[in-house]
Amino acid sequence: MRCLWCLLLLAFNSSYAQSSHLLQGTWEGVHHIAHIKDSAYISITIHNVSGQTFSGTSYGHFFENPGQNYYRSNIKGHINGNKVIIDMLPHREAKLASYPTFYWCTGRSVLLLQKDSNNYVLAGQPDPDGCLTGPMQLRKKVEAQADEADKRAEHIPGAAEKYMTRRNILTQTIPLQNRIFRIALSDNGTIDGDTVSVYFSGKLVADRLALTATPFIIHLEASDTTDNELIMYAENEGSVPPNTALMIIYADNRTYPVNLKAGYRNNALVRFVLPSNPK
Repeated sequence: MRCLWCLLLLAFNSSYAQSSHLLQGTWEGVHHIAHIKDSAYISITIHNVSGQTFSGTSYGHFFENPGQNYYRSNIKGHINGNKVIIDMLPHREAKLASYPTFYWCTGRSVLLLQKDSNNYVLAGQPDPDGCLTGPMQLRKKVEAQADEADKRAEHIPGAAEKYMTRRNILTQTIPLQNRIFRIALSDNGTIDGDTVSVYFSGKLVADRLALTATPFIIHLEASDTTDNELIMYAENEGSVPPNTALMIIYADNRTYPVNLKAGYRNNALVRFVLPSNPK
């Protein structure tokens, strides 16, 4: 029986470890689990950094039936040279209805802080002595990046409207019960330099995003006063056109995988539909 994620030992480049603002915040991504046909969404939030110590929280769930396969825990830790040690405290909540031979562990994992395009990534590999049973990569939460994208868009003529010059191809319609949901976007073909921008309800939410195998997570909120349409706009076509992406939508305790294609003539469109009285 193998355990999953719960205690992190983050091995940093020493120059990164000296900058607490790089560590502080929410890191989220996907843990690819080798021995079962599922992966887990993982999130850690580090706050209350004081000198070399900090505290925070962690949350994770499997993609299959996430409402019955998840954990929530507090964490604490400290920085030791170029390493950041995170201890998982006893789980506040934990369920594993779909995997009776599995459990959320209190073991150890090692991640490296790397630069992926313009983003920092915490990357880990399988460790027979720890909790990682497959590769895992976590990115800083996207809201701050989206704010920067909004600022840049203010200085780019037509940045919010450029997708209107191409035809929108409806890929899928997703029903929503709750307004708040998130998406994870990654390249689902050859990693060939595909770069896209993402718009939601006419607003730029990801600017010139380089698609890789590491999912890029965006938090969104639907509205009953606007068209809840997500558009993927191709900034280039990579070396193997068109741009292709796998978008996994997490909404209402369900997951929706959607394959997107966009090029110089067409945008990929996903429409989200709210009920008359959304939650």
